Amino acid sequence: MKKTILIISSFLFLGSSCEEHTQPANCDPGFLQCEDNNTECCEVMCNDGYHNCGSMLVECCLDTTSHNFTWEIDTLGLIGSILHDVAIVDENNIWVVGDIRMPDPDSTNGTGYQNYNAAHWDGINWELMVIRNPTPTKGIIYFSNDDIWMVNGYPMHWDGEDWTLYSLHNYGMLVAVEHLWGTSSSNMYFVGRNGAIVHYNGTTFTQMNSGTDVKLLSITGFEDKIWVCGYEDFIGSVLLENDGDGFKIVYFKSHDFDQILSDSLSGKTMAVWTNSPDSVNVNTPFGIYRLPANSSGEARFIPNYWLGFPFSIGGNSQNDIFTGGDFSSVYHYNGSTYQYYPEFSGRTRILSIKMKEDISCLVGVEFETNKAIIIRGYHE
Repeated sequence: MKKTILIISSFLFLGSSCEEHTQPANCDPGFLQCEDNNTECCEVMCNDGYHNCGSMLVECCLDTTSHNFTWEIDTLGLIGSILHDVAIVDENNIWVVGDIRMPDPDSTNGTGYQNYNAAHWDGINWELMVIRNPTPTKGIIYFSNDDIWMVNGYPMHWDGEDWTLYSLHNYGMLVAVEHLWGTSSSNMYFVGRNGAIVHYNGTTFTQMNSGTDVKLLSITGFEDKIWVCGYEDFIGSVLLENDGDGFKIVYFKSHDFDQILSDSLSGKTMAVWTNSPDSVNVNTPFGIYRLPANSSGEARFIPNYWLGFPFSIGGNSQNDIFTGGDFSSVYHYNGSTYQYYPEFSGRTRILSIKMKEDISCLVGVEFETNKAIIIRGYHE
């Protein structure tokens, strides 16, 4: 019977996407000295999502995905319009939220404009909407047709019949929240200015201790594991983690800290994304840092030097990630390399990215027209 060695690849602390192993001279390519018998050679088997690589095929490298996408671009509104977030249900059901200005000579506000704060794509057209009031909306989570959350300083919920706005002042909280994440409508988290974190358990809202006053810009999680990051001029950058016992600070650096480190998190923490309880991806101006769960700051660095701020990150898997920001920077990471898309050069500021299966949506503002922009990418 052929003996094998299963390499449980841990890419978190390596300078590349491969895990390296030393091969004895008497073993064929793809084989290593057996752990229980150093006179025999065992076949190297990589776990799911990895493949044998290296000159002697005894390393395990992260599988790669295609950089090729077919793009469709829409703009909404007039000058001053912007989109802050997006939710993908399928290719014919996409929601975006933000501040969309349209001409309206009969407007009640006397400006000649009507402001909308959401839009829905049905596969053919974008339908503009006003949710509760035209206050700009910053975030959205879609659970079902009758279970949608948005946030515009306050949480808002759609139950299939009505939108309910929850004034956090009524719960004794003088906070403004702008970003959200949750596993269901009985387990929602909202983050925002001055380090605010608010949890909703399906019945009541509770403010949680963040340990920081930094403006929180992004939240992500998987089941019970949650990460939050933030950055604010003249204060600094922060990364928080919650594994069920409350939020703790994993990383904090003052605003003037800009040294690039290869083995631990550094730089401005602008956005976070994960699809696993085991690690989180943090977007910084230096590139992506991938931290393991319960990290004290150690990370694997995936360098990609930006011209400006990377405002957003989103993915399907660890080898299928988009990052976006200002100065028209849109990059795709496929597990090995970044791909820059020059067709967006000088055109966009990307504020949110969501990916679902073969669909990617990047939203923000188009510089040339100063209109809201939606970029839909379809993986080839």
